[in-house]
Amino acid sequence: MRFVSGCLCVALAISPGRLPAQSSSIALTVLPGSLTVMDAVPGAQPSALTDQTARYSVTVASGRMKIAGQLDTPLPSGVTIKIQLAAPSGATSMGSVVLTDTPQDLVRFIPPGQRTGLPVTLILTATVTAGIVSYAASHVVLTLVDDP
Repeated sequence: MRFVSGCLCVALAISPGRLPAQSSSIALTVLPGSLTVMDAVPGAQPSALTDQTARYSVTVASGRMKIAGQLDTPLPSGVTIKIQLAAPSGATSMGSVVLTDTPQDLVRFIPPGQRTGLPVTLILTATVTAGIVSYAASHVVLTLVDDP
């Protein structure tokens, strides 16, 4: 199927969350751009788009922490974004997680230390039921919190 009169466009901007603690922090580096599903092969669902250019860094001063992620606004019906954060040494990635506007664990059991340049994978999918969607931006919010 090809969208003739428009396209399904969803931009995704990523915003890092910061913990107001003394020296524990999370930072995200993203190249400029957006993920946009333009069309599909006739008779098939639109192709998913994958971006692996983003990197994150995390510093844990003491204790054990986790990274939670969520969208600041819901995506249109028929559109899904998944995120996967590579786990630093000693931590556990929750794998590819479908993001919603409710916080979800992405990485758990992060021990003290500083890690940089960790890979982030984003996958945007849309179904033909989404139809033609006007430009919409959703931000991914990452938060570093204590992991009990």
